[in-house]
Amino acid sequence: MIAALTLLLLIAQAPQPTSSDGWTAAGWRALRAGAAEEASADFAQALRLNGANPLALLGAGSAANVRGRTDDARLYLTRALREQPSLTAASRLLGEILHRAADLNGYPKDILTVVLIRRNSSAT
Repeated sequence: MIAALTLLLLIAQAPQPTSSDGWTAAGWRALRAGAAEEASADFAQALRLNGANPLALLGAGSAANVRGRTDDARLYLTRALREQPSLTAASRLLGEILHRAADLNGYPKDILTVVLIRRNSSAT
């Protein structure tokens, strides 16, 4: 019991991240722990420091999805794919979200965007 309390105190006293990558890592830890609200805040801080961080965008999209905010998730995931077209996790999650929503109008547009982004990135 004392060891667990000591560990909690050490975690609470840990310094906050100072970089986009640090906040992104904190966001993924929070998301894995089931703390979607905290993860969202961490990813938002990462994106304030670097709005083009594809892993922070993927994390923000994942956290938004867990929180039921599918419109936000779609936006974050599309942005992640614009930054890093080869980010398969973003493609898969975006496809799952669109499939679940049975969005027959948005699905082709978003998937076409992903295909065009990937095609353009492989041409350079």
